[in-house]
Amino acid sequence: MNNFNKTDLHLDGLEIAGLYLEDVFSVWEHYDKNANKYFTVFMINNSRITVPATEANVALLYQGGHPVSEFVINDGVVDEIEIKTNHGVAI
Repeated sequence: MNNFNKTDLHLDGLEIAGLYLEDVFSVWEHYDKNANKYFTVFMINNSRITVPATEANVALLYQGGHPVSEFVINDGVVDEIEIKTNHGVAI
């Protein structure tokens, strides 16, 4: 698939061109110390980006067809809890 057939990944809070929705590998949802929700988006080329969880970002990332997991730290150990599967079914 060439880049002409891919959907541009336009996320609020991100000014990077040349990112495509089809190149997203997974998404982690997490919170900062002030309880603000963020997404860390992992791309297939091993890069990652962090963006705020605005309404537009939530809609795009939850409906993008890739898994969304919650990033939780329990007793110093990082846990990944999948909150949406590839088929859009919450678990």
